[in-house]
Amino acid sequence: MLLMTDAFAELNLPRRAALDPAELQARYHELSRDRHPDAAADAEKADRAAAFARLNQARDLLDRRSSRLRHLGSLLFPDFTPPHGGALNGELMDLFSRLAPALQHAAALAVKKKASASPLAKALLLNQELPARESLEDLCAALDARLQAIDSALPALDAAPTPESLDHLSREASFVEKWLAQAREALLQLAMGE
Repeated sequence: MLLMTDAFAELNLPRRAALDPAELQARYHELSRDRHPDAAADAEKADRAAAFARLNQARDLLDRRSSRLRHLGSLLFPDFTPPHGGALNGELMDLFSRLAPALQHAAALAVKKKASASPLAKALLLNQELPARESLEDLCAALDARLQAIDSALPALDAAPTPESLDHLSREASFVEKWLAQAREALLQLAMGE
């Protein structure tokens, strides 16, 4: 893996927490046309391949808010050492306390559904599956709302960044992004019966 020194500079973007996804994609596409190794003469392919790999890594790093905030914090405050651990706030604890049992229940139902040999047996599980799906969909909506709240806090963070605030929002976004992916995966497994 390449070491990314400044993903913002790699994409010619300003260092800021609030980054428009469309702007990021547009810049990536613009630069990828120039750096793609297939558009180079044989003598330049190796250099272009390295430049293209750095571009991809920069886009991936900035695309997720949690990694973007961590990266921005490391650039703006290189001497800051984030505290280890730390408690989740009440809202995140509430989300987690609802998510963990919902994921366990969905996983158990998916196993039962997959083990069901007949369509009738699968249909009998529907009265358990529908509430589980609704619970996961409600959690996805709550997690999406939390990510939107984080996004709405980013412009103010850009105006007055502190290492603590960048670290706090980065950690929170990391949890919420992970939980949202887990909830969506559980919904998919329920739908597929796998």
